[in-house]
Amino acid sequence: MVYPVAGREEAGLQETEETTSGKYEPLVHMNRVLTEEIRKTVTETASHPVHSTSALSGALSKCLCCIPTTLNADVDKVP
Repeated sequence: MVYPVAGREEAGLQETEETTSGKYEPLVHMNRVLTEEIRKTVTETASHPVHSTSALSGALSKCLCCIPTTLNADVDKVP
């Protein structure tokens, strides 16, 4: 079973300048990575739901691994 994933517009969310640049940029980036990994995982495991738990935990691990890199890259931007 494939679950529909609502886009930002369908969810009533809008990107503001504050979310796309500035102090929230690392969080927005991590959210996009996680969303994409979950979307790919749900699509790939739709026919094999028994594997979805381990696949989702792998997607989460992949996203969490990028947090230190993302935050360290923005250390120079902190005022």
